[in-house]
Amino acid sequence: MGTFGTSFDALLANATQKARDLRDSLALGMHSKPRQIVLDDELVCLTNTAYRRNGQWAAEFVISVFDRHDELKAHAFEEVLMRLLGVNRGDLIWDRIQYFVAVPRENVNVLLQHTTGHHRFEVGPTRSNGIMDPQVVLPSEFSRLSQGAVANFEVMTPPGYPGRHVVNTIFSEDSDFGVISGIHFYVVLTKDIDDTIKISQVLNRIDLLRNTFLVPEGKPVEGMPDLYQSLSFRLRNPTWFYLSASPWQLYPFLRQFTSKFYPFGQIILRDMSFVEISSFLSSLTIGTQAFKSDRIEKIHGWFPNKRFLCIGDSTQRDPETYGAMYAQSETN
Repeated sequence: MGTFGTSFDALLANATQKARDLRDSLALGMHSKPRQIVLDDELVCLTNTAYRRNGQWAAEFVISVFDRHDELKAHAFEEVLMRLLGVNRGDLIWDRIQYFVAVPRENVNVLLQHTTGHHRFEVGPTRSNGIMDPQVVLPSEFSRLSQGAVANFEVMTPPGYPGRHVVNTIFSEDSDFGVISGIHFYVVLTKDIDDTIKISQVLNRIDLLRNTFLVPEGKPVEGMPDLYQSLSFRLRNPTWFYLSASPWQLYPFLRQFTSKFYPFGQIILRDMSFVEISSFLSSLTIGTQAFKSDRIEKIHGWFPNKRFLCIGDSTQRDPETYGAMYAQSETN
């Protein structure tokens, strides 16, 4: 793309995010007090990582709240997939589709409770895209926890609400190693593979759709699970971040995949709301470097003294992103 293309990409991404933040702040200012979860709401809670600030633990809580799904949008989405892939509706995996046709719920707060304690705290509200990501300082009862500890916070839901929804918080000190890894992977030939953790074929759009909406279980790149387990041992329990330009709608799928094959860690995805296949495909190739650079800068802000090992491939401009991060750290 070149220097101009990369700079323009970053400028566009930053301008778009600022516009969204302004729109959301104005919209929330016009609303009444945020409401709580109701039976008609659905939610997805993403794993997060706690970091120390002024002697206390803090963490960013990312939770999406939405209507369960829009029937008309769901049928339209399925029709496009069936036509592109030449399959029947029964061949599609609904669990992968449902969040793409969800309707965002704005101005919703969530009450969380520590699953093995009594402390409760409220987070939110959701923005216009149905997503919240507040930075929360945890109470002093967690101060005794150290590197590698995990605390679970359950969403308090009304009686009759289906299932339990829990935020898994990983605690990480600002020392030793962290690992930032890509998730997706592009295959040129069956035996010619690049280096990241999941085969998705991002640059082949039809195969990408097949791997996303038809394949029951993600396939790891051969040898990578063993490598990551070795790194986990050799680096003495590092903090893991799985960074992808994929939309949050794929979080349950990607969480299941990483949990089965790789060390436990935070998955960081794009905050996007759309119901068109073209938008989904574009999200994996457009603005990826600017998005990843922004998220890596945030991670570095949480852990300014931690050393990071970065693993990725070229389909989402990982080398350029990591190189820019290294150059900036050398300058600072």
